[in-house]
Amino acid sequence: MTAALAALGLAAALVLGGLTATPVLVLAVLLAQGLFVAGWFPALRAPGAAGGRVVVAATAVGADAAVLAADDTRPLEHVAAVLALALLAALLHQLVRRDGRVELTSSLTATGSAAVLVGLGSAWLALDVSRDGTGLLVLAAVAAAAPPTLDLAARAAKAPPWAGVLAAVVVTGLAAAAVAGAASVTLAVALAAGAAGAVAARLAVVLADRARAPHPLLGAALPALLVAPAVYLLGRVLVG
Repeated sequence: MTAALAALGLAAALVLGGLTATPVLVLAVLLAQGLFVAGWFPALRAPGAAGGRVVVAATAVGADAAVLAADDTRPLEHVAAVLALALLAALLHQLVRRDGRVELTSSLTATGSAAVLVGLGSAWLALDVSRDGTGLLVLAAVAAAAPPTLDLAARAAKAPPWAGVLAAVVVTGLAAAAVAGAASVTLAVALAAGAAGAVAARLAVVLADRARAPHPLLGAALPALLVAPAVYLLGRVLVG
């Protein structure tokens, strides 16, 4: 239930940010990134979590700032540089650990991969500045919330595993049709972007469920971080 509520809350915050002002969207993205950081290290049971959280949180802020400072035609151009610095910081974090550096590889992998994921989450801000970005942002938010929410609903109803997947496909498809009707995005583009987002969100749910100690916040936040770059990429390729 916690994961479902968190997923719905994140989706609502992102939609509100997309429909109102950039500062609201920034706060919503930071919320998604923060929930992910809170759930990632406990789920992986990785050592050195305190320092890892600092590295990942700084990466999230840096990636978001890089997108906001970039030209609207190439909003993600500086995110790669931020991620490169984050990976160096992850290595430095291991050097300054004073716990014997137990499970060094696991700790480094957890911190580095988390930094990459929060950096990808900054694509929400890039969606907002792309052409027809508001419609795609709303669609991405629906695609991010549908799999974790409907999976939990299917489990609660003791339905077959595929029931939640099918329900998520139907909900995302209806959202794509609504976006195509309300915005200048064509139905084909909306369906393609919705499908990419739904697949990314479903993959995130599977990954979150396979963690050492699955955490409800991870199940809600990881789909949001993976959906944004998938929908952004499809939007730039198909819309421009």
